[in-house]
Amino acid sequence: MLAASAAHATSLQWALDTVEAALIVHGDARPAAGAVGQSLALDGSSVIELKDSASLHAGGDGFTFSVWFNPYAFEGQQQMIAGKNRYSLNEREWGITIDPDCKLRAHIQQGGWSEITAADPLQAGHWHLATLTIIAGKAALFLNGDRKSTRLNSSHTDI
Repeated sequence: MLAASAAHATSLQWALDTVEAALIVHGDARPAAGAVGQSLALDGSSVIELKDSASLHAGGDGFTFSVWFNPYAFEGQQQMIAGKNRYSLNEREWGITIDPDCKLRAHIQQGGWSEITAADPLQAGHWHLATLTIIAGKAALFLNGDRKSTRLNSSHTDI
């Protein structure tokens, strides 16, 4: 399941047990057992795109994004879990990845690129909940409900 919320906005959720009208699947996605109910299993090169995602911009209010994921295999290269990036337009905002060291990382564009890294490697074949909270100049990454790290730009207080 994907979920996003922003201050002063309604929470949005996209269940990934079936392909909803709001989603576009590029490649192969098949039904599979999920962390809660059903999920979609991707083949490693597939992408699920949210239609009209350009309109989902929290501005200065910030947002929180959560996603359940189960890495079936680590392939020694970076794997994108979720992100808001339009590479063809040179618009890159944030991403949550599994990096070659099998650690979860958040990449955030806030006046320059920042990274937040979970210290412990992920386990293949296990469900994990990643949550990224971004507020102007601040970001926090949670893995399975535990805060992994916070990045602050300038002199903002903690999230």
